[in-house]
Amino acid sequence: MVGRDEREPLSQFAEQLRALRNSSGAPSLRRLERLTGSLGNRLAPSTIAEKLNGQSRPDWEFVKIYVWACALQDGVSPGSLHEVDLSEWKVAHQDLIQELANERAGRRRAFEAETELVGQISTMPADALASTFTGRTKEIASLVEQVSDRGGQGETLMVYSIDGMPGVGKSSLVMYAANLLTQDFPDGQFFLNLHAHTDGHPPLAPESALASLLLLQGIGPRQMPQSLPDRSALWRRCTTGKRIMLVLDNASSSATISPLLPGSGRSVVLVTSRRRLTDLPAVAVTVMTTLNVMSQSESEVMFMRLAPRARTESPLEVRKLLDMTGNLPLANSLLARVYESHPTWDLKYLTQRASVQMLDLRSEEQTVKAAFNLSYEALPTAQKRLFCLLSTHPGSEISVKAACALSGLASTVAAELLEDLWRNHLLIELQPERYALHDLIRSYARERAALDIEDGGRGAFKLLCNYYASTARTADGQLTRRSRPGAQRISPQRASFDILNRSTSLQWFRSERANLLACVTEALSRSMHMEIVELIYPLATFLRQDGPWPEATEIMKSAVTSARLVRNPILLANALSDLAHLTYMSSQFASSIESLQEAQDIYTREQHVQGRANTLNDLGAVHYLMGQQLVARKIFDEALALCRAIADAHGEADALHYLGNIQWAQGNYIGAEQDLSTALSIRRKLEDENGEANALVTLGTIHRLQGRHSAAITDLNTALELYRYYAAPQGVANSLFGLGMTHRAEGDLAKAESCYLESLRIYRSRGDIATQAELQNELGDMYLSQKDFNSAREHHVHALALARSLPNVALEAHAKISLFLCEAVSLPHAERIDEVNGWLADLYDAGAIQLAQNLAKQLPWTPILEP
Repeated sequence: MVGRDEREPLSQFAEQLRALRNSSGAPSLRRLERLTGSLGNRLAPSTIAEKLNGQSRPDWEFVKIYVWACALQDGVSPGSLHEVDLSEWKVAHQDLIQELANERAGRRRAFEAETELVGQISTMPADALASTFTGRTKEIASLVEQVSDRGGQGETLMVYSIDGMPGVGKSSLVMYAANLLTQDFPDGQFFLNLHAHTDGHPPLAPESALASLLLLQGIGPRQMPQSLPDRSALWRRCTTGKRIMLVLDNASSSATISPLLPGSGRSVVLVTSRRRLTDLPAVAVTVMTTLNVMSQSESEVMFMRLAPRARTESPLEVRKLLDMTGNLPLANSLLARVYESHPTWDLKYLTQRASVQMLDLRSEEQTVKAAFNLSYEALPTAQKRLFCLLSTHPGSEISVKAACALSGLASTVAAELLEDLWRNHLLIELQPERYALHDLIRSYARERAALDIEDGGRGAFKLLCNYYASTARTADGQLTRRSRPGAQRISPQRASFDILNRSTSLQWFRSERANLLACVTEALSRSMHMEIVELIYPLATFLRQDGPWPEATEIMKSAVTSARLVRNPILLANALSDLAHLTYMSSQFASSIESLQEAQDIYTREQHVQGRANTLNDLGAVHYLMGQQLVARKIFDEALALCRAIADAHGEADALHYLGNIQWAQGNYIGAEQDLSTALSIRRKLEDENGEANALVTLGTIHRLQGRHSAAITDLNTALELYRYYAAPQGVANSLFGLGMTHRAEGDLAKAESCYLESLRIYRSRGDIATQAELQNELGDMYLSQKDFNSAREHHVHALALARSLPNVALEAHAKISLFLCEAVSLPHAERIDEVNGWLADLYDAGAIQLAQNLAKQLPWTPILEP
C-alpha cells in the first residue's frame, strides 16, 4: 500500500492507465488477464485492479505488458507488438519513480530537520494481521527473542530465514513478528516482496530490488549505479552502522538474497522462502527454521476466528472439515472465507464440497491449487516427473528404493531428486532416505500425474508392486524356515540386498508393512490379481508372527480370491494354506480345516509332495488346538513319514514338535522329551532360532511337569530372550505363560500372576482365543488353590465363554470342572457326580489325560478314568 503523500502522482499515472483501457474498448479484468497470459506474463485481475486504482506502484514490466495487452485488444496482431511505441510510457513511468523518490526523500529530510536525528524509514505493510493472526506462539517467541537480542546488542548482521511448504503461513508469521519488532530498528524497516512464487508477477530481480531500496535512501535515477555489484556496494555503504530491519518475502534462492544484505552493523534480515536457503553468505549470523503445518488445536482456533459463526456448529463437524486441510493454514483460511461468504452453507455441506474439490475451492482469486502450481512450474523436468510418480505410491511413506522402482532411476539420481523436492518443501523428510507427501500436495501431484505422465502412472505402480513383492520374497526367505511351494514369476532385480538375516528382515517388514498393505488395497481397487497374490504370498509368515490375526486373515482371503481368478492351482493351494494357518491361530477351526482340505486336494492332484507335507502338519496343528489330540497324532505320524521321505528337515522338526506336545499332554514325559530334543537338534542344525525357541518352550513345560524347575526356567528364559530379540510377540507370550506355570509350581504365586497377566495382554491383542481360554483356566486354578473362590470363578467363567466360542471340548470341560470345584463343599448328589465324570471323560477322550488326572485328584470322590 502507498502513503497519503504518494497518492497524487500514483493517481495521475493510474488515470493514464485507465484512459488507455477505455480507449481500447474497456476490456474486463478477466479479458486483460487472458491477454497478458498470451504474452507469457499473466497479470492477475487483482493485480491489475490494484494498479488501475493507484493503490500500489506499477513496475516497468507491468506497464509494458499492460500496454501491449491493450494493443492486442485494439486489434494489433501479436507479431506487430514490437512496433507499438512505448517511449512516452517509459518517460511517464520514470517521472513517476522520480516523483515518488523525491517525495520520500523530502519527507525524510523534513523529519531529520525536525528531530535532528537520522529518521526512520518504513515500507512495512500495516499490521493488518493483528486481529486475525492465530497460533505459532513458540515460533513467534523464538524469532522475537533472537532478533531482539541480536538487533539490540550484536555487531554482526543477522539473517533469519524461514522456509516451508506453499501455504504454510511463512509470510504471515514474519510480518506479524516484524511489526512487533519495529521499535528495535529506529533507522528503518524495509519490506520487499521478491515474487519468487507470485501468480501473474515475474520474480523481482536483485537489480530492481536494490533500486527500490536505494530510492528510499534518496538516490535518484540519475545517480543510480547501473551494475548489480555497484548497486549492492552502495546499499551496504548507506546502511553500514545502522540498525535496520529488512524483510525479504518470497525469495527464490540464496543468490537473490546475498546482494540485498545491508552493511555491517546491528541490522536484521528476515527472509521467507519455499526453498531451504542453505547457501547464505558467511558474513552474517544465519538462523534457519522450517515452518510446519499448524497443530490441530491451532488450526481449530484459526478457523473459528476467521469463521465465527462456526462456533454454533458441532465441534466434530469442524474437525472433520479441517482434517481435509491437513492443518495447512492456506487451506484453513480459504475454507473459512468460503464458509463466511455463503451464509446458507453449513459445515456438513462445505465438507461435502471440499471432499471433491478441495484444491479448487475458490475465495475470490485464491485457490490451494494455484499456490501449488507456482512451485510445480518452477521445477526442472526431471523433478516434475518424479514428483508426479511419487503420488502413485499409495502408502504414507516413500523410501529412496521405492522411488527408484517407480521411476526407473538409479539410486543416486533418485536420491538427489528427492533431496531437491525436499529442499523445495514438496516432500517431508521423515528420516534418512524416507519421505512423505502432505495430503493436499499428494492430491495435487495425482492431478498433475494424470495430465503430465504417460498412462497416468499405472505402469509405475506395477513396477512398484514388483519391487515390493520381490523384496518381500527376499525378506520372507529369512523368516520362513519350512519349504514353501510355488513358482516365482516376478523378477528379483529390484530386491533389496541389505536384507541379510532374520532381524533385518523383520525390520524391513515392520517399516514397510503399511506400504505393502496399501499396495495390496490399491491393487484390489484396480483388479490386479496377479500382483495381489505376489504381494501377499511373502507376507504370510510375517503376518502370522506380528498379527493382528483378524486383519491378517482378511488380507489372506483377498489372496485366495485373486488366486482363483488367475487360475493357477498351486498359487491357490498356497493361498488356502496361508489362510488356514491364520484362521486356526485365530481359533476359526472349521474354516481352517475346510481351506486345508481344499489345498490338500489340489496338491494331491498336482502331485506336489511338499505341499501335501506342509498341509498335513497344518491339519494336525488344527486338531491339536481343538483338543483332538488322538486325531492330531495320527496326522502328524503321516506328516513325519512324508517329510522324512522327501528330506524336509523343517517339516520333520514341526511334526516331531507337535508329537512331543501330544505325548506330554498324555503324561508320557520321556517320549515327549525324546521327540522335542530331536526337534531341537534339527532346529539348531538349520539355525532356525524361532523354531529353537518354540521347542525350548515345550521342553520347559516337560521339565516343569517332571519337577525339574531350574531346567524349566533356563529353557523358558532362553526362549524368551530369543523371542524378544526378534520381537515375536506370540513367542514372548508363550514363554511368559510357561514361566508363570513354573513359578506357580515353585510356590512363587506373585511371580506367576505377573507372568500370566502380561502374557494374557499379548494374547488378547493378537486375538488368540484358544490360548486366552487356556490361560484363564490356569489363572482360575491358581486362585482356586488359594481358596480365593471369587477370583477363581471369574477367570473360569471367562474361559468357559471363550471355549464355547471356538468350540473346544477340552477347554470347556476344564472350565466346567473347575467351576464345580469352586462351588463344591461336600459330596454332591449322584446326577451331579455323573455330570462331572462326563466332563472328565471329555478331557480323557480329547487326549488331555494328564490334565484330567490332575483335576480328578481334587474331587471329593474317586472317578474311574479309562482310555
